[in-house]
Amino acid sequence: MFTPLCMKWGIQEGISVNTVLMTHILAEGSMGMADIANEALLLFVGTGVGVVLNLYIPGSGTAIRSAQREIEEMFISLLSRMASELGTPGENGEQPDGRGFQALEQALGQAVEQGERRAYEGMENSLLADTRYYLAYMGLRKNQFAILCRMRDCFSRMESTPDQALVVADLLQSVSGSFHERNNALGLLDELEQVKLQMKAQPLPVRRQEFESRALLYLGLLELEQFLVLKKEFALGLSRDEIRRFWGRG
Repeated sequence: MFTPLCMKWGIQEGISVNTVLMTHILAEGSMGMADIANEALLLFVGTGVGVVLNLYIPGSGTAIRSAQREIEEMFISLLSRMASELGTPGENGEQPDGRGFQALEQALGQAVEQGERRAYEGMENSLLADTRYYLAYMGLRKNQFAILCRMRDCFSRMESTPDQALVVADLLQSVSGSFHERNNALGLLDELEQVKLQMKAQPLPVRRQEFESRALLYLGLLELEQFLVLKKEFALGLSRDEIRRFWGRG
């Protein structure tokens, strides 16, 4: 009965501990107050030693920080690559096949998953360390990665490259150049709003192909807006203490 309940509630770690205690009782052949007190003392001593060791064992903060830097560098590379492809179309105006982009995209996806796994491991193995920031950060990058893939899909489906693509490419380069953990994205959102106003002020397309390409370009721009909004909300959700500890700002 105990084992199924542990599996259901996700506390499988308690199975081995309680198995050892029950084995002691079965070996003694009795379950008197002295036996129960002895097993309780064993549990207390074992748990206490584990807690004390946990306080002195180095945490996973260094590994998570390293993963953060790796993820940010990959994001910068992908955004820069996307801007370059969007701003320099092929001979007939088509977007490049993106095979190099796909390799970077796959590597980033794996890095984000690994970083999230390290953050969860740090949370499970740390008693006093506050790992909520790292979990929130990895969740942010995971969601942004999904948006980046959708954005890339919009641009790759364009059959021709409209003139407005150059403005969006410049914006992507700006996002790539200022991509950092400590950027709250407010300035980039202002810049994006100006790009949207410029695109709305231009004449409507005449040909069907141009219309479809501009629609996909604008859809990609809206995805980029959501990409930046996520970062803004993440920054606004941080406490003053978290900003001081993790961003180095008072």
